[in-house]
Amino acid sequence: MKLISKYIIIALTLVFSGCSEVEDSNNTNNEEVKTPSSTALAESRTATAKTIEKGKVVYEYKIEGRSEGEIAYYIPTEVEPTSIIILFDAQARGFLPIVRYKALADKYGFILVGSNISENGYPYPQTQEHFTLVKNWVETNFESLKDKVHIGGFSGGARVGGWLAFDFGYPSIFGCAAGVPNNDKEIINNKFFYGTASTLDFNYRELNALTDGFLALNHFVSIVEGYHDWAPFEEMELIFKWLKMNEMRLGVTDQNIELVTQWFQDYKSDLSEISANNNMPLEIRYNAIIKGSSLFHDLVDISFFEQEKIKFRESKSWAGLSKHRSIANYAEGSWTGKFGYALDGENPVPVWNQYIDELNKEIDNAPNVITKRGLERVNSFISLVGFLKMEDSYNKGNLEEATQFMAIVERVHPTNADVFYFKAIFAAQNNNIQEAKDYLNKAVSNGFANYKKLQNQEELSILNINEFVEKIKNPQLK
Repeated sequence: MKLISKYIIIALTLVFSGCSEVEDSNNTNNEEVKTPSSTALAESRTATAKTIEKGKVVYEYKIEGRSEGEIAYYIPTEVEPTSIIILFDAQARGFLPIVRYKALADKYGFILVGSNISENGYPYPQTQEHFTLVKNWVETNFESLKDKVHIGGFSGGARVGGWLAFDFGYPSIFGCAAGVPNNDKEIINNKFFYGTASTLDFNYRELNALTDGFLALNHFVSIVEGYHDWAPFEEMELIFKWLKMNEMRLGVTDQNIELVTQWFQDYKSDLSEISANNNMPLEIRYNAIIKGSSLFHDLVDISFFEQEKIKFRESKSWAGLSKHRSIANYAEGSWTGKFGYALDGENPVPVWNQYIDELNKEIDNAPNVITKRGLERVNSFISLVGFLKMEDSYNKGNLEEATQFMAIVERVHPTNADVFYFKAIFAAQNNNIQEAKDYLNKAVSNGFANYKKLQNQEELSILNINEFVEKIKNPQLK
């Protein structure tokens, strides 16, 4: 049997742990490492304890003055905080979900804490140590809320969140664009789990597989439109409501049935619009019914959703949905394998370009929306693996190969932020400052949000990096 391509292995590894590199924390300059005195350390801790700010996003805060304890956080002032979410991003961008969902924190009274340390590839024992610092900081400063702490994450951060919730006993977990480690349902057996799967995400099949065997109403995966990313704002608002309702179900917050009933009626109204929209994919329409049961169970009568579920399963639509899903999964898996195996060849770029031509013809002639989406997700896989090859080639000094794979990524994903970022690097190396600025602007406007990577990118030092860092930290939210 032919060995699986190492790039399939890399991609799958990153699907189960993420897509970014871990910085080497070793002291490579053989410099003397000075240990701070106990007095200095105590002063540092005291000073840090006094600098907790409210009503603004704090991007970099070192717990007890320690670098391995760095977080971002936001404490709302418009309402009294009543809950806390600790967030994990795949690239240690602790600020990113905070900036995106700050308005929801204000509306629903959540303190948001984002890890600036945990990222894809970061060793789990060190993650546990980091989380212990975060946990102690949260419980020390917000003792009255320690029973209302929830865990959430994106991609590799979702998996990390799952393990931490299991190890540290947190009952509510949500994961965007990824499930739990190794799809091990034992991790969430006695917990509340809310996953989000985007229709064009390369992790979609994994999240769909996670739903197989889901029996409890407190476990579900919501299907949303989009790519590999944190949940859309509207979906995250449902997650915030779900967390509040979990607190009621757990008995750590008094039940507010009047409020829950209002949320229930709002959701039924949204569901009616979804069901009446014939342009909405069947999988999303059915998923919205299942989600209703999982959102409101044990608090209000959910028989409406159960009846809708039965009606859908007895319709012709259900038989078609099941059949189309199977066909789409097979087609997606077959094409992903073809592209992966092609990387074992001596010159994979021409083969990939040929395969992309063939794939695009299949997409154009797909018999239904579900199959089409499955084939389009192959492009997301190509974009991921192509980016890995592009970055690896660039880091090894093979600019020709890096450029070839950059062209492939751009071909399947023309607005890919990483492509614009690398084009900015190439332009800067050629001293084309305005061109580099233009590409960097496009990178940021299309989702590039790793400002620490930007600050450390030597090739871009000829630019006014602070201008772009500020754009990343203060995005124009849609």
